[in-house]
Amino acid sequence: MLLHFLRGSIRKKVAGLIILSALPALALIAVLGVKSRSKAVEDSKLVLQSFIKSAAENQERSTQATRLMLRNLSKVPAVQQRDIEACTRIFANVLRINQQRYASLHLVDLDGNVLASSEPGNRANYAKTKPFIDALATRTFVVGEYQLGVILKKPVIPFGQPVISEDGQVLSVLLTSVHLDDFILPYRELPFPAGAFFGLSDQNGTRLFRVPERPETPFGVAIQREAFEAAQAVNGEGLVQYAGSDGAEYIVAIRQLRSEPGRAPYMYMFAGMPKAQVDARGWEGIQRDLAILLLVVALTLASGWFFGGREVGHRLEDLAEAARRIGAGDLSARVEPAPDITEIETLGHSFNQMAQALEEDREERRRTEAELREARTQADGANRSKSLFLANMSHELRTPLNGLLGMLNLIKDAGVSGEVENYVELALRSGRRLTDLLGDLLDLSRIESGRLSIERKPFALSGVFAALAETYSPMHLSKRVPLVIFAAPGVPPVLEGDEAHLRQVLFNLVGNAMKFTEKGEVRLEASPLLPLPSGERRLLFTIRDTGIGIPDDKLDEVFKPFTQVSENYTRSYQGAGLGLAIVKNLVSAMGGTLALESVLGEGTTVYVCLPFGVREAAVDGGTRQEAPPREPGGPLRVLLVEDDEVSRMSARLQLERMGHAVSTAANGAQALDALRANRFDCVLMDVQMDVMDGVEATRQVRSGGSGVLDARIPIIAMTAYAMSGDRENFLAAGMDDYVSKPAAAEDIAAAISRAISRGNARAESGRGQG
Repeated sequence: MLLHFLRGSIRKKVAGLIILSALPALALIAVLGVKSRSKAVEDSKLVLQSFIKSAAENQERSTQATRLMLRNLSKVPAVQQRDIEACTRIFANVLRINQQRYASLHLVDLDGNVLASSEPGNRANYAKTKPFIDALATRTFVVGEYQLGVILKKPVIPFGQPVISEDGQVLSVLLTSVHLDDFILPYRELPFPAGAFFGLSDQNGTRLFRVPERPETPFGVAIQREAFEAAQAVNGEGLVQYAGSDGAEYIVAIRQLRSEPGRAPYMYMFAGMPKAQVDARGWEGIQRDLAILLLVVALTLASGWFFGGREVGHRLEDLAEAARRIGAGDLSARVEPAPDITEIETLGHSFNQMAQALEEDREERRRTEAELREARTQADGANRSKSLFLANMSHELRTPLNGLLGMLNLIKDAGVSGEVENYVELALRSGRRLTDLLGDLLDLSRIESGRLSIERKPFALSGVFAALAETYSPMHLSKRVPLVIFAAPGVPPVLEGDEAHLRQVLFNLVGNAMKFTEKGEVRLEASPLLPLPSGERRLLFTIRDTGIGIPDDKLDEVFKPFTQVSENYTRSYQGAGLGLAIVKNLVSAMGGTLALESVLGEGTTVYVCLPFGVREAAVDGGTRQEAPPREPGGPLRVLLVEDDEVSRMSARLQLERMGHAVSTAANGAQALDALRANRFDCVLMDVQMDVMDGVEATRQVRSGGSGVLDARIPIIAMTAYAMSGDRENFLAAGMDDYVSKPAAAEDIAAAISRAISRGNARAESGRGQG
């Protein structure tokens, strides 16, 4: 039938050729149009999710800042002792420092009566308010419901925090409220696309704000029922589609905000845009391209019908070839102008316009892909900033922890006994737990950012097992739960791998098993498996306990960060839920696998399979072991450089109890002055300090041009900074050793011994060469 149609005049042939040559372009436009629409929908969803994630993080940071402020206030002696005058001054200072971010701050007794307030003369009773009731019921930080401020009539969100004494008694309740205007203002100024919106509701579905603002969606009233039900149904976050109050269909990203994992949401966030707008954006390109193609085909048919002939045939063959090239993906194809035939000239111009439009569409897609890559780069940068923030926070927290634990150790060593000794031991235990938690957070950050490095060095597996047995022996005696360690025949005595990370994996798994086991035993076994084709040996580590077990539906949850099996377990057993998440990532980074099986009420078994190289020689032959630190010959003259007053006092007293003579400096510049004026045996140098940091001070000492009396003096870094690679950076700057805060007295003594030994060896080497 097609051949019959093409028989006859050139006009019919030209018309048929035009139609056939347009088919590849039509198919390409259709394919690109479908892809363009799908991409527009996905891009819109990605924009909504990215926007609401950023907004949620801003709000969560605000809530966490309020939690930290109230929790710190609840520990202040004036608040604990109900010192009304002091509390009033403190509350006023808090509001002033936070630049009116908080609407009010009250301390109320257990009947809800105001004891102290940032509002002079406030004698209100808060016994029936939700934050007061929830704070007493949960004994922890709580978030209230939307309300209008009593004085300024502005929307606020209230918060509560119980004040708990050292013996666990609730003494009173701190109440505050946060202005929503500070959070809303930046979003009011954003140029939202037509029809798009961003909103916030409290836990009861009361609208806190919506931008752009509309008369039909006022603040302080219930949001649409379908929206609230959708917000309650998502698991943390999600994308839904529903009809808005204006009857239009919306694509909406929803985010639940929780004060703590496992708690009910205290707030819901919504960001949406009309589905019709998203669809229209996706179809714009295909509609334009189809219109151009139809125009081209129509013009071509008209010119071919009226001006068929040899010249027209040649021109149309060129056009058909260009169309075929475009159909094959070569969007640079163009037709030459034909000024002698107006219709062909118009046709060629229209065809070139269509090709140009298609090429611009492709370039636009490439630009979009480049923008997405740039967004990925920015996200990586944000992740690096997060890691730097965590490192700085580690320094800010470890520095006071160093002073706190040092002072507690001094009190303990002073010879206290009885009940006071028990109090000090409990405080030390809590401080060490906080230190471990900081370490876990930093480990998880390094893993997530991909900066974890795996080493390959020979080590003895027996040393790892001995450390496990020694570490958990006190726990065995107190809980009467033995730790049984068994290495099957065939396990190589010397392995090549990452000993430090293997220790971290086994210590986490054994510690977790001991924590959840009240009777029976915890068993650690190492068994050899068949070697890999590469020659590496595989070992299977089995950690089996007779503890409480894990429900089947929770097995996938235990390896997620900040997660434990249930709220009941969270209340009964300590821990932030980071250990197993770190274990899973470490095992994966080491090229291994991990599996878990458990029976509720009977116990849990964890299987870890890891590859290792094998060394025939002993460990001493494979790697140089550092000699044990020797005691210095007698009392030393020590220069202690520390900018934190409490940490400086704690370290000085510890050093003096060791019998050393101690001089102190508050920064690197003062340290250089002291080293120019006096001779010392060693320097304990903090790293982060005002005026001059410890690294710069060390470089100047080692340079030989700073005027110090001894440029080779042993220098030991004492720091709470915790970025990856710090130890190498400190040693490269000229420091001899490294002690991480909070540092125990025995760690300081060992570092001094090592540094003095290296200094003596360096001096002897220098004399021998001379």
